[in-house]
Amino acid sequence: MLEDISRNLVNVCDSIIELSEKTQHGPSDFYCRNGKKYRQTSDGSFCRVQSEDKYLIVGRDYTDFGQNCSLCSSYGILKKQGSVLDDYPDLCLAIIFTSREIELNKWYDPSTKIKFVDECNYNFHGLEDEVLDYISGVSKSGRERYVKMGCNLLAATKINFYQSDHHVSWPKLEGEALQSLVKQICRDEEAISVKEVYNSLRAFCHWCSIRGVFFKLGIRGVNIDDGLKFQFRAFPEVDGWIKDTIYDRYPAGTSKFFIVKSALMAISKLTIGKLVAVPSDLQMDNFFACCRQIEADPLRFHVRAATLKLSESSPLSASGMCEELPKLLQFVSILYHSGLPGVRSQFTSSSKLTKYSKLKHAPAFPSVCRTAAKINGLLDLNPNYSDEKILEIVGGEVPSSIAKVVSGCAAKYGLK
Repeated sequence: MLEDISRNLVNVCDSIIELSEKTQHGPSDFYCRNGKKYRQTSDGSFCRVQSEDKYLIVGRDYTDFGQNCSLCSSYGILKKQGSVLDDYPDLCLAIIFTSREIELNKWYDPSTKIKFVDECNYNFHGLEDEVLDYISGVSKSGRERYVKMGCNLLAATKINFYQSDHHVSWPKLEGEALQSLVKQICRDEEAISVKEVYNSLRAFCHWCSIRGVFFKLGIRGVNIDDGLKFQFRAFPEVDGWIKDTIYDRYPAGTSKFFIVKSALMAISKLTIGKLVAVPSDLQMDNFFACCRQIEADPLRFHVRAATLKLSESSPLSASGMCEELPKLLQFVSILYHSGLPGVRSQFTSSSKLTKYSKLKHAPAFPSVCRTAAKINGLLDLNPNYSDEKILEIVGGEVPSSIAKVVSGCAAKYGLK
């Protein structure tokens, strides 16, 4: 056993010496362990290096900028994506010109997928004539327009990351802003389902700092130092309609809170909300208090808040934050599956709802279904019945209705 311990200590010492030598002899710090490659970042931490062929190559400072590293490497990455350079030139030009701005303005941080030119282990300069020919017909104003396009695309992918923990998705790009931008830039409604477009954006979105773009989007509580703020001073103002989509959802890691809250708030404003009672054993006050916490400082609840140092506040996990959440999720799932008219359209998502087969024996399920059957029966008799007439026929608002309970909690915590 002592021999094994000694051997392990020697291996550890060798690793430390090797890492120390790299620090002394080169500006980059890489090491491999168990077949995986890691890079030491400027803040002393280590991050996994994956898909190096998708990393943007940049110069360290102005002495390297004349090599056109970012132009050549971004073009080379796009060239590997089938015929995307020919099929979607505006998208590619937006990516290429924005990659140059990422290099010149240093819109990256330790978590970004970039490599400095002196770290690059392959020759990409052979593409220089080709890329310069590809961009040669673009005027100065055209370049500015493409950079604006590219930065809007970056903003849209970061909003996706804020909301879902993924910049881009497949088999179809998601996110209201990203879908709209891609369709517009590519001039193709089907571009959001093109694999080469997805692969191009997947590489591109990881070249730029998440925290820097969050700062430019005005997301509350982002952890950003003065240096990164200064680097992003030249980042174009993001279009207002893109910013408006940020808070359409809660941050990744809190989606169940958002599904329950948005469903209850929407249903409470319908006549149906006056006809369905909140179960007596279901307490909503603490749930809405938690929603208030999330909305006041959303980034601290993001699932990557700790690992990516996103929030200036101490990161918090939403898991276990509200004991009533499973019961509330079950209740809104009952509302979704019960057949109540007009209710399903109020849900932003159904992926996390409890399946119908698991609800049949829930205590609240029969009474909600009876209410749904009664209302649907009235509408079958006379589809023109107004909400007021239905409310009158069934005897008025029920005690502890969704409308009354939810509106009271929302008012208490200032939620909309």
